[in-house]
Amino acid sequence: MAEAALRRTEVVHGLDEDTAARSWELYVEAFTPLVPLTAHPHLLHRQEFLDLVRHPRVESYLLRDDDGALIGQASLTNDLTLIPWISPAFYRRRWPEAAAEGRLHFMAFLFVAPRFQRHGLLGPLAREAARPLADRRAVLGFDVCEFNDAQLSFTRILDEEVARLGAGHDIAVIDVQRFYAVTFDGTPVMTART
Repeated sequence: MAEAALRRTEVVHGLDEDTAARSWELYVEAFTPLVPLTAHPHLLHRQEFLDLVRHPRVESYLLRDDDGALIGQASLTNDLTLIPWISPAFYRRRWPEAAAEGRLHFMAFLFVAPRFQRHGLLGPLAREAARPLADRRAVLGFDVCEFNDAQLSFTRILDEEVARLGAGHDIAVIDVQRFYAVTFDGTPVMTART
């Protein structure tokens, strides 16, 4: 299923209205289950999402089934000012040469429709999006919640897929923001790992 479906991948700069609307539906389906599992909601408001994926500076890798229906997406940009939840200055300070040359990117989204999440499509889709970045010797920023990393091994999958490209690469945590809670009623605080 994975390799057959990947033959139906297309690259689009700025989604059209219909594709953006379907993309929104898939995004909500894919990320809503994370809402009660993570401190950060991981869901943009509808208009924020649509503005982002329709922007011509956002490159989206669209994965379609055999009937042409959208089933997965990876969206990234080298215009970090378009990503509302990051500090572009942070990335530009760390990689000034890549930023100046347009090689500094951020992956806004990588998701597969829930009914296809057990079909092994996420990793190959990530590889498709990373392939041109490896060719350009780019720098790619992305964020992932602890749940997706611990339970779904997202970073390990991305690392393995990039390694399959044969490109020399390094992947590491560059910043951490932790959310804490204090209970004053004697109940223990459940951690992300409990």
